[in-house]
Amino acid sequence: MKRARDLANRTNANRLAVIDKYRPDFRKANAMNVIGKVAGLNAIIVDDFIDTGGSMKEAVEAVFNHGAKSVRVACTHPLMTPPAKTGLKASILLNL
Repeated sequence: MKRARDLANRTNANRLAVIDKYRPDFRKANAMNVIGKVAGLNAIIVDDFIDTGGSMKEAVEAVFNHGAKSVRVACTHPLMTPPAKTGLKASILLNL
């Protein structure tokens, strides 16, 4: 949360939302809740890395389902293994 707040402050964002993610096992992540208001706003999702793309796909869908106007994605380590390339191409991410 501290890093997210620091980024929000540096970019003059006046809001911060957090995605509550649950992993039933290491291969699957479920976006459970969006904590904070995103409805009608342009969202930026920042993650440490994208490997298979499953967590990011879940996060983007959760933010759109809570009414975000647009979503942009950033990560520090885009591993992008083959499941990511296939899954993200078929996902809602293409609608950005």
